[in-house]
Amino acid sequence: MTDNREYEYSRFNRYFAQTADGLEELAVAEAERLGAVDVKPAYRGIYFSAGFDALYRYNYCSRLATRVLAPLVTFDCHSARYLYKTAGLIDWSNFLGTKQTFAVFANVSDSAIAHSQYAALRVKDAVVDQFRERTGRRPNI
Repeated sequence: MTDNREYEYSRFNRYFAQTADGLEELAVAEAERLGAVDVKPAYRGIYFSAGFDALYRYNYCSRLATRVLAPLVTFDCHSARYLYKTAGLIDWSNFLGTKQTFAVFANVSDSAIAHSQYAALRVKDAVVDQFRERTGRRPNI
């Protein structure tokens, strides 16, 4: 993948907002008030669709969302090896360079990968390995 238009958030204007456990229903109502549509509760967050105006308003005005994520790809992850392989298919140079620092945070739920830090480590390894293979250098973690 080399073009940002190929990523899910660009094609579908669909996002995920993280919120504290138990606040999902309140977050749904808040997102709808702020202009989001097709809002669905999920584990510790909500999925929603929004154009740029509603997305910016939600980011600026939400009191319940701790973070709004723009999904790049969605896939069924049956192993840590598959997670690494699939993360390696994303062209990470669209998002950062070798002189930048990045961090990976993960949440797992009903997953073949039981430990969120291990999931984050596998994605980090895929990113670093991709840069190392392409440029001989790697970004800092």
